[in-house]
Amino acid sequence: MNILNQLKNYMHAFQSKTNAEEQIDNHACSSELSDTLSLNSNTSGQIAVSPTVLPVCNIATSAPADSICPNAAPEAPVFEGGDVTYVLKPIEDDTCLYKYTSLANDLLTDSDIRKGLKTIDSLNLANLSEVVSNIKLLDRTQSRLLISGMKKVQFSHEAYIDAFLANLGMLVFAHPPFLQSVCLCGVDHKRCKNHYWCPRCAYAAATQLWKEFLPHFSKGTFWFITISIKGSIPFTHINASNLRTYWSLLRTGLQLYSRVNKTAISGFYMSDEVSVRQFLPLEICPHLHGVVDATDLDDTTINELQQYINTLLEHVDAPTSLEASVCIRRINTQSSLKSALRYLIKPINLNPRYRMDWQRMVTTGERPAWQINNEVRDFINGVSLISHYPKSIRHIQGFGSMNAKNSEYIGVPRARRNDGWNHVKAIPLADVDWN
Repeated sequence: MNILNQLKNYMHAFQSKTNAEEQIDNHACSSELSDTLSLNSNTSGQIAVSPTVLPVCNIATSAPADSICPNAAPEAPVFEGGDVTYVLKPIEDDTCLYKYTSLANDLLTDSDIRKGLKTIDSLNLANLSEVVSNIKLLDRTQSRLLISGMKKVQFSHEAYIDAFLANLGMLVFAHPPFLQSVCLCGVDHKRCKNHYWCPRCAYAAATQLWKEFLPHFSKGTFWFITISIKGSIPFTHINASNLRTYWSLLRTGLQLYSRVNKTAISGFYMSDEVSVRQFLPLEICPHLHGVVDATDLDDTTINELQQYINTLLEHVDAPTSLEASVCIRRINTQSSLKSALRYLIKPINLNPRYRMDWQRMVTTGERPAWQINNEVRDFINGVSLISHYPKSIRHIQGFGSMNAKNSEYIGVPRARRNDGWNHVKAIPLADVDWN
C-alpha cells in the first residue's frame, strides 16, 4: 500500500473515533487529503494521482517529455497501491535548483518501514514513509501540517519538491515556530521567506540575484568564496546564540579586509550558512558563502584575509582554539555566476547526514533513536531562534559594489530587473560543485 493510501486510511480511522465536534474539524483535514489524492499535474517531476483505477503502466511505451500519465517514459518510476497508480518523472529542466535523485525510493516507497512504534521519538525521521505509517504518534497540529506539506507538491515548482520532502519529517517532529508558514508557503501566493527551510523561497531569492547581477556580468570580476571554521563546534539549543557570533565574526573579517584593501576587493554578496558535520554528538560548521567582485585574489590575499579573521576568533570563548578556512574560486562565465548565486542561497538539508548517522549509531544499537531525534529538534529550533528573531536580522546582504545603495554599484537597478528575465532564464546553469 503506498504512502498516500496509508495516510488516507489513517485519517478515516481517526475521524471515526472522534466526537461530533472533532469530526467537523477533521473534515477539513480530510478534504485537504482528498485534494492531495486527486492531484493531477502536467508539470514534469511532480506526483500525479488519479482517483480512478488506472491500468498498469506500460513502461515500454513512450510519452511526451512534459507529461505525467500511465504511458510514462521508460526511466520514470511507477508505483501502485490500492486504487491509485502514479508516476514520478525526473526533471529535465536545467534551470532547476534541485533535481530528483532518489526521492521515489528513499522518501515515498522506502521498503525499510517500521510500523506499530510506541513513541514519536523512535521514528526514523528521514524515512517519510515510516513517519506517515506511524502518523497516529503525531499530535493533531503535526498531522495536519504533515498533510499540508505533502499537499504542497501540487503547487510547488519542481525545483524544490525533493529538498522540501527530504526535511519534512524532521520539521514536523521538531515543530518549530515557523512550521505552519513553511508548510503552507505558496498557498494564496503567500511566501514564508524562510530560505533556510523552504526551498521555494530559496529559489525565489536566487532568481532575484540572477536578475540583479547576470545582465551586468561584464561590469565585474567575480569570485566564489567560502569562509568557514576548521573542524566542528558542539551545538545545543542552549548555546545556539554562539552561531550568530561566529557568522558576525567571519563576515566582519571580510568587511574589514575589503575596507583596508579597496583596490583588491570592490564588493561582495554574502549569505550566512550552517551545516551539520555529524549527529551523536551534534556538531556543526558555521560558514559563509559569497560572490566577490575583485580584480585579483591570489594566495597572498587569502592568507591576509585568514589572519584578519583568526585575530577576531581569538577572542571567542570556545572549547578549543578556532581557525578560519578561506576557499576562493574564479567565476569565468555567466553560467558559472548563475550556478554560484544559486548555491549561495540554498536550504539546509539534514537528510543525508541523518541517514548516515542513523545507520552508524542507531541501526547498530550503539545509541537509541530518541537521542538523534532530540538533536534534530535542538538544531532546528536553535537555528530558528537565532536566525528569525528579531526579524530585522539579514542573513543575505551585499556590500560595496554589490550593494544597490553604493555609488559604485554594478548590478541592475531594482526598477529594471524584470526587463531582462527572459534572457536570464535562458542562461544555462554551469555544472560546478561549489561545495
